[in-house]
Amino acid sequence: MFKAEKKGALTGYVILRETKKRGFNSGVIVDLFAGPQDLQTIGALLDSSIAYFVGQKVDFIEYRGLLNQRSIVRLLRRKGFFFKVYLTDLLVFAKDKDLLSTMLDYPRWFMAAYEPDIDFA
Repeated sequence: MFKAEKKGALTGYVILRETKKRGFNSGVIVDLFAGPQDLQTIGALLDSSIAYFVGQKVDFIEYRGLLNQRSIVRLLRRKGFFFKVYLTDLLVFAKDKDLLSTMLDYPRWFMAAYEPDIDFA
């Protein structure tokens, strides 16, 4: 894990993991948190992550975060990342229709990527 600070205040963090995948050493950026417009912090966290993984001699690095900001996608591409889209279903269960209607109110959602215990690739 690396954190970013400005004047003693936390501005972001990144959580990393190393794993074996099909005989290769994989570095995984599990979570990257910073203000979506704070590209300086995001870039610094990516640079630190890449440098760490290069030092660990991984074969490749995966980023498993959300990509809903074009500026973040452009920054990742400049850092050498390319993209493969995985389609994933989001399953929801609700006991009653009132709860379901609240859950389907998209502006109230906060989505975060996660790293499952088992890699399916």
